[in-house]
Amino acid sequence: MTNMRCKVNQRRRSHEEHRETYPQAALGDDYPRSVGHGNGYFSDFAHACAEPWAEIMDAQLANPKAYELIEQYFPQSVTIFNTMVKEVLA
Repeated sequence: MTNMRCKVNQRRRSHEEHRETYPQAALGDDYPRSVGHGNGYFSDFAHACAEPWAEIMDAQLANPKAYELIEQYFPQSVTIFNTMVKEVLA
């Protein structure tokens, strides 16, 4: 996870900083972040479950470079998310 964070930090710009909340949702308060939700936010299971989907949707709609990173590091999550969206829209 540390290697992924370093790569993301090297490639990001200031408008992409909120991308850190995706791994933070997985690791909770143990994730060494510089931005994102405050301590304890992800102790609520609903927040932890919703965050990846919120980040994928946000990246798809507003930040193609961030979406590329999410696809690269979390391909199964992206596939599941896209399948869910297609089913809702069908």
